[in-house]
Amino acid sequence: MQEYLTRTRLGAAIDKLGSTLLILFAGMGTFFLLWGIRPVSVLAGTALGIMLLVLRESTRKQRLRRREDALRRRIGGEIKLEQWLLTPPRRAHFEAALLLSQAYNLSPKTANEDGALCINPDTGEKMLIFCGQVHRKEEFSVRDVAALQRICLKEKIPRGVVCGIGRISPEARQQALLSPVLRIIHYDKMIALAGAAWPATDDQLIALGRRKHQGQMEKMLLGTILSPSRDRNYLTYGLLLCVLYLIFGMRACLIPGIVCLILMALCRIAGRKPAQIDAL
Repeated sequence: MQEYLTRTRLGAAIDKLGSTLLILFAGMGTFFLLWGIRPVSVLAGTALGIMLLVLRESTRKQRLRRREDALRRRIGGEIKLEQWLLTPPRRAHFEAALLLSQAYNLSPKTANEDGALCINPDTGEKMLIFCGQVHRKEEFSVRDVAALQRICLKEKIPRGVVCGIGRISPEARQQALLSPVLRIIHYDKMIALAGAAWPATDDQLIALGRRKHQGQMEKMLLGTILSPSRDRNYLTYGLLLCVLYLIFGMRACLIPGIVCLILMALCRIAGRKPAQIDAL
């Protein structure tokens, strides 16, 4: 989703102010060149600048609307494909067939646990539609392709379509070309189709924003608190607090001192994990 990220509010406000002044000065400068430095040039240039600003705002709203629609379709499609991971196979196959029927000349007929049967109305050709029901980072292997081809052979159907696959091995692609032929519909194509059918709602966007914000905050806090570079600071603070407790009997310093020493140990453990993994 990096293409939809916006700048900070301060940066956007400064850019908007700078572009506004530039448009106004450009309008006045145009009439200064035509009529010279006169009051009428200032008025005409200001009027031209205002017209350009109104045009910019109208086109800006259209751009934002298009970006919002694209964002809703993208997120809605991703949410739908994530839901398919937990959907019963029969329903997932049939919904995938319905989506493909919007882009291709297919007519869904029946669905079961093995796939959804579709017919081409023009040629009468039968094919089975399979919903991959795999994570986009999970690789589709030769064994997976062969399993779907066996289903096509059992149903005596010459072709099959498997959709929602993010990664597929080169060997699996070669296997898919053998009879019965399997066509692979990529994950991004299914996101586009699913997003057009089920765009994200406001509630889904809010829930997704909260989930990502909470996850980022937790990771940021853990990464900051347990940073390996802070172990010396924790050790220094912990020793000083323990010394104050031992010398002056300040009980309020004991617990914070122990906490600092524990954090120091956790920071060193966190710094050693990558080295241990690399050594293995």
